[in-house]
Amino acid sequence: QLDEYVSSVPFIRRLDGLILMSVRLTPEQRRYLLDSGMETMMVDCEDTAFSSVVSDDYQGGMIAADLFVKKGYFPCAFIGDKNRDIAYSLHPSDVRFNGFLDQLKKSGQTVNEAYILETDTEVEDTEKCIGHFIDSGKPLRAIFAMSDLQAIGAVRAIRSRGLRVPGDVAVLGFDDIDASGWMEISTINQHLAESGRVAASLLSERIAHRDEPHVVQKINLQVTLVERGTT
Repeated sequence: QLDEYVSSVPFIRRLDGLILMSVRLTPEQRRYLLDSGMETMMVDCEDTAFSSVVSDDYQGGMIAADLFVKKGYFPCAFIGDKNRDIAYSLHPSDVRFNGFLDQLKKSGQTVNEAYILETDTEVEDTEKCIGHFIDSGKPLRAIFAMSDLQAIGAVRAIRSRGLRVPGDVAVLGFDDIDASGWMEISTINQHLAESGRVAASLLSERIAHRDEPHVVQKINLQVTLVERGTT
């Protein structure tokens, strides 16, 4: 579908600018957008050809590690996104894990390879994965999930086995979607609404000065810890 949009001349002609969120462009798509002359802004993804507004995923991983070290949450598991290598997917999972692991190592901690898990970014798939992990009998004190939906799935798996959250197993998500607030999920807030506002402002400014030389910018927004009832 993305190919159809970016290669559609009528589509391009109707727009002054385009904001792409969580999308990785193919070389062909990148070239088409550049040749079209349409102002393009990336949100929550990066491309060397276009300006972008991104959250500091590495910092988010570091924040999670600091929390686990502070509370002694070991051994811990990491839930990544198994779809991160397909076309058009975002790759924050690896960046967050790198920040998490690097910060843990500073305190003499790490994540055992057997505790590095991958699921779809859906509640049900994560619930099933964590359920199998708990049933395997491996000791587990905490989980750092790459999305709040995965965190919700983990919480469901833990509680369905009669375990307490966070008393037996703590869970930390990432995103701070509305559902995480309703369910009291601790998370890392990446301020996506602010990302959208900043991107829209930059794009509007660029459209207003489209005849001036274009300088590619990268705006890196800080993330923050939101502690609730699961840590």
